[in-house]
Amino acid sequence: MTYIGKSVYNIWDAQSIRFGSVVDEKMDGSWKFLLVDWVDDENFTQSKKEATNPKEAPNYPNWYRVDSIKVFKPEEMLSSLRKL
Repeated sequence: MTYIGKSVYNIWDAQSIRFGSVVDEKMDGSWKFLLVDWVDDENFTQSKKEATNPKEAPNYPNWYRVDSIKVFKPEEMLSSLRKL
């Protein structure tokens, strides 16, 4: 199964949700990794910059092991959220 083009989310910092879409995938051993193009991700990016040595590369890798990412259908999620 390919994940490319699918909408995904990831929960970080125990309460923050990141949304994006998968743009690439690769296998590393027996694990599949996904490259995600996150949207409106400034809070996560800033958090990583503050926690990382400034001499390190400014671009943080977007490869995530498939079990840390959740695929979802935005229309279905929006429908549920509108009921709140």
